[in-house]
This record gives sequence, C-alpha cells and structure tokens, in this order.
Amino acid sequence: MSVSLRDLPTIQDVINHVNEKYPNWIIGFLDDYSTDYPHLKNNWMYLANMNKQQMQKIIIIDKYSMKEEDETQFTFCEILSFAGFVIRTKNELIPCSRCKVKAIPTELVYNKMKEIGKNVPETWMDHCSSC
Repeated sequence: MSVSLRDLPTIQDVINHVNEKYPNWIIGFLDDYSTDYPHLKNNWMYLANMNKQQMQKIIIIDKYSMKEEDETQFTFCEILSFAGFVIRTKNELIPCSRCKVKAIPTELVYNKMKEIGKNVPETWMDHCSSC
C-alpha cells in the first residue's frame, strides 16, 4: 500500500516515511549554522518568519534526485522547508568537525560565497572559529 504524504499527521511521520522510502538519503540533522556565517542564519530566520514558523533543524541529505518518479523527495523538501527546516546536500554543508552540531559550508560553497563578496572568514575551516 502506497502512503501519501498528506496522510502523515506530523513532521516526524513525514521524516520517518522518507527514511523508509529512501534509506540513507537523510545523512543527519544539525542544530544551527556556525556563527562564522551569520548571513546563512539570517536567510533561514527570514524564511521561517515568512512562513510563520520557528526555525527547526538543518537537514543534510545525500543529493537531490532529478528523476521524475522521485517527486516525493521534492515534496518532502517543500514540506520541511515550509515547516522551518533547511535542507541542503552533503556537497553544500558539513557538520563542524569539532562540535558536530553546527553547519559549515563546504570549501566549494565557501569559495563561491567569497567570490560573490559575501562576508565570510578569511580562510575556509572545517570547524567553527569558536570551537
């Protein structure tokens, strides 16, 4: 029997369903962004406020599926984003190597942010400067 996301009453039910349908797709959950990247947290706060939601967690996934039959992944991302979560791939964010609970942009994303003039630390690190 196929389960519709509409039949899942809570966000945890949605996450559990996606974990069953796509094992290992969700890599982990992080509590916050590193304070070294305040603009990322500000963007998250803006989106949560716009949707009248509280900021939840940052969800790291393996990758976005580009197959039409995997529309559930897209819907999952929409539902959770609307509920106050941030969904990013392992190629975009990594956990701080020290505290393990804050998100750090990957070196590739850091370099792109630096190129476009975002306020980022002078050099990329795999950990928060405060850790």
